[in-house]
Amino acid sequence: MKKINTIKTRILIFETLTPAYQDLIASVNEDYFEIVAIVDNESAVTNSADIPVVSFEQVPDFSFWDLLVINDKAFGNSIRKILSMLHIPEERYVFLQKSIDRDEIAFYRTFFEADSKNGRVLDYFCRKIGENYLAVTTKGGDYITHASDSVISESMFRKRESYSQDEIDMFIYLAKQYYGTSREEKGFFFDIGANIGTTCIYAKKYLVPNMSIVAFEPLYKNYKLLLANIILNDITDYIAVNKAVSETSGSYKMHFVAANPGGSSIVSGKKEDGDSDLQSVESLSVDEFLLQNHIAPADVRYVWIDTEGFEANVLKGAKMLLEQEKTAFYMEYAPLITDVEQLTVVADICSRHFRQFICMDDFFAGDTQPRPIEELYELYKRYPVVTNVFLIK
Repeated sequence: MKKINTIKTRILIFETLTPAYQDLIASVNEDYFEIVAIVDNESAVTNSADIPVVSFEQVPDFSFWDLLVINDKAFGNSIRKILSMLHIPEERYVFLQKSIDRDEIAFYRTFFEADSKNGRVLDYFCRKIGENYLAVTTKGGDYITHASDSVISESMFRKRESYSQDEIDMFIYLAKQYYGTSREEKGFFFDIGANIGTTCIYAKKYLVPNMSIVAFEPLYKNYKLLLANIILNDITDYIAVNKAVSETSGSYKMHFVAANPGGSSIVSGKKEDGDSDLQSVESLSVDEFLLQNHIAPADVRYVWIDTEGFEANVLKGAKMLLEQEKTAFYMEYAPLITDVEQLTVVADICSRHFRQFICMDDFFAGDTQPRPIEELYELYKRYPVVTNVFLIK
């Protein structure tokens, strides 16, 4: 019988230590598959078959290979995430074992330009394994981040922008439009729930340079990086407060979320005190802070609130700011992590001090019209996960 000509599937094997590829070689039907190379930078492969062993640098363009077979050893979930980000379909790669590590991620980096989005993502993953902190340079400043952070840190590596940079830009724009606040004005920018400082630092450096920043961050792990980032970005006009903001002075338990430190939150009693991620934090109110530091409420021109479901407590203790006619408020609204009762408290307080609000997801989608403040009571039905709101007097 005449053999049918086929286009063979070209396989590239990436070998690490164990020569498990030999089983693959023995099982391949040569009529349909062609193993074109084995990649091994350590020269550990002893290959009896007539297949070239090449180094990383000798591998041509990734698109040349139909199938990438990886014999790996330590970090499978990360590499799958990377391949997904790079839009490499799952059928293009096979794991002979179930994990991957820094060396394998470094291998993938050879396929992409260092300053491309894919190259930056790979660089991020390569550096984060086994490290406590990472440094990233963005168009919105220089930052040290938690290596474990897969939200803010990853976003900044990929976009080369400060986290939520477009939202901060829009906050300053809306404050000008609805409150007449000039970018050249002096005063205070309050960042409540500052995390590592990406909001207030970007705003101070690039948008409102004459503002003094006041950053509240209760978790010491985040607070350390907040201070480091303030120094890295040459900010000198600031007050950093290592406390939670609530309706009064006191103490709370906070749950530190390593994969998303910015999503760490006040614990509502569901976590046991013995939980290793629980940390005790002290609190104060905005009103107490103003009095203690002799700051006139009218001098606070911007208030950014992102406290992971604790917004009602923040507003309860910020009466003096809420009464100001020229203070702009921008606030996270997160039904996913906030009880409906607390959302109602937020709406109650806002309805006493504001006439309208702008839902930022609507705004970025093209609906720029303010809504009556009464609609804040029902906003969770339209946005059951999270959005942000700009409040209008």
